[in-house]
Amino acid sequence: MFDGTINPLAAPIEKTGDVYSLISDFYGSIEIHRDNIIFNGNGHKIIGNGSDESIGLNLTERSGTTIKNLDISHFQYVIYLSSAENNIISGNTISDCTYVIYAKGSKNNKIYMNNFLDQTNSVYQGVNYWDIGYPYGGNFWGNQENEDNYSGISQETIGSDGLGEMMYDIDEDNYDSYPLMGRILFFKIPSLTEELYIISNSSINSINFNFEEHSISYTATGTEGTVGFCRIMIPITIIEESPTIFVNGEEPQYVNNIFNNATHRLIYFSYENPKNVIIIPEFSNIILVIMFAFSIFSGVILRKKFCSTPMQK
Repeated sequence: MFDGTINPLAAPIEKTGDVYSLISDFYGSIEIHRDNIIFNGNGHKIIGNGSDESIGLNLTERSGTTIKNLDISHFQYVIYLSSAENNIISGNTISDCTYVIYAKGSKNNKIYMNNFLDQTNSVYQGVNYWDIGYPYGGNFWGNQENEDNYSGISQETIGSDGLGEMMYDIDEDNYDSYPLMGRILFFKIPSLTEELYIISNSSINSINFNFEEHSISYTATGTEGTVGFCRIMIPITIIEESPTIFVNGEEPQYVNNIFNNATHRLIYFSYENPKNVIIIPEFSNIILVIMFAFSIFSGVILRKKFCSTPMQK
């Protein structure tokens, strides 16, 4: 940027206060030279050439910076956290790289809710946090071998929750205590500040926020005959009451209402792929219509009874 915060100057970035947003894909490396900012990729890509010593995002000696919503690939070092501390790396997808993080001399950085798809190595030195505890979890590791038959802080309660039973060992100083069992996707809810996120081993497509029907729909598909799951963090502004889940018009055999708090609900449920899913706060005649319509349309509905006034931002 013109103030020297982001290099190179040609990077397609817009600045609003302390938020720097990528507005298109970018080929090359980006350096950040200011603390306490948010770098929001908005789902865009940063792509390298895979050369030795190439760096995707350079945060050398930075503190208090958040990196989110990026798709980064083809670098030797994706995030360079040399002598950096108290930064957040969250909501990113990383692939085709040698190291996820160069972290020599770094500490107390939080790296969670990312998709690490196919890395040979995860981190070069440093001591950092790779999860934010239970029930939120850590990261999805594409090369992990894990199982999910238990839930809870100690993973001792029978029943799946979308988190691996075994921690993911990165090196002797770094580990992910609650690795995710599927890829994580974030969805911005129009006119609201909240995001909806879904962790799933299914393909999640065609998400639609219908405010006239006060509903959310998407398709969740996978290989025929396999067992799929969704772990959904739903803002209370969408569904206030305890929801009921229907899979192809029937309640699934297994649902884990992991937690409710003042702002969100976290729910896990499983199904045979592919399936239609409906999540509602209560059964009503309009839901019968929706369920009939969904018998010919694959998707997921999350519905709440709202008052007649439209939702405001």
